[in-house]
Amino acid sequence: KMVIQIKLAKSPSDADLVFKLRHKILIEEEKIDTERNDSRYYDFFDTFDKSANFIAIKDDNVPIGSIRLTQYSEVGLPAERYFDFQLYFEQVNEKIVDCSMLCIDKEYRSEPKLILGLLLMGYYWCYLRNVEYILATVTPDQVAYLKMMGFQELAVSSMAVETNLKPMLLKVKKVNDVFVNYVKQQKFFSYLGHFERAIYSKGE
Repeated sequence: KMVIQIKLAKSPSDADLVFKLRHKILIEEEKIDTERNDSRYYDFFDTFDKSANFIAIKDDNVPIGSIRLTQYSEVGLPAERYFDFQLYFEQVNEKIVDCSMLCIDKEYRSEPKLILGLLLMGYYWCYLRNVEYILATVTPDQVAYLKMMGFQELAVSSMAVETNLKPMLLKVKKVNDVFVNYVKQQKFFSYLGHFERAIYSKGE
């Protein structure tokens, strides 16, 4: 039996777990970028207060999943490194959030509650900021998960950086009912707050 905790990565030790997990999955396995000497994968968007990382941790404090949300600011969005999304927006502003760095340990990719839990947390974070659109750049095997949420694949111009990442877009008003109901539940049980939830094995 196992308990998986999903939470906002607030502490330096949480952030370090996120960066190491990203390197293991996105760099060593998916090879979306060059390897780093310190075996940690991060960029300057991780330094902004407009970004939030969520992490999934097993009960022995081993990270098995993470996701990052970045709200638009004057320095742009992480997705703009790979794709030109300008055609899809009349105005680029704080109503847009970028979903990036989604990674799940191979051993747990068949666990739907894990990926759903991370996406639910991310959606709730966006909801509290009155976001209207969520961009995403994901690996091919993650496309189906985001379609469950309501994302659509996009045909957009690629930038100079070569990548196998897929561009996707969600209009928040068209999100899957599962996510809408989750937000309603969180508002009702607002005293729980703090962006934390636990996933238990059957029978626990």
